[in-house]
Amino acid sequence: MREILFRGKNKDGKWFCGDLLRPNIIITNWDKFTADRRFRADYGVVETKTIGQYTGYDDKNGKGIFQGDLVTDSLFHRFMIVVFRHGAFMFKAIKKTNFEYAPIWEWFGIDGKHPDAEIIGNIFDNQELIMEADDHA
Repeated sequence: MREILFRGKNKDGKWFCGDLLRPNIIITNWDKFTADRRFRADYGVVETKTIGQYTGYDDKNGKGIFQGDLVTDSLFHRFMIVVFRHGAFMFKAIKKTNFEYAPIWEWFGIDGKHPDAEIIGNIFDNQELIMEADDHA
């Protein structure tokens, strides 16, 4: 079973990864108790538009792939955005290729590995990569 994680970015540009508590709060550490035995958690208040869920897959470097990530396939030089569409995580092509959308699970197969998929950024921090890919389409 895949790990359910979310990540989001606060107004200061800091990323938080963990459990989604509310539409804009990500808990990063549940394992804290205060001296008087009250429960306390570390959390970040994030911008809702930046929240993305972990797909359950990692790139070739072992980095978790989230919604909003920009992924490249070095074998075929494809540039893609990770989206959630029709109930599944998908790659959306941003450079001319033989597909518009492709389910991620088709790329990673049963073993969950893809030797050429690599995260090169995300849609919130790296808009220039999307424009660059469109220019080369």
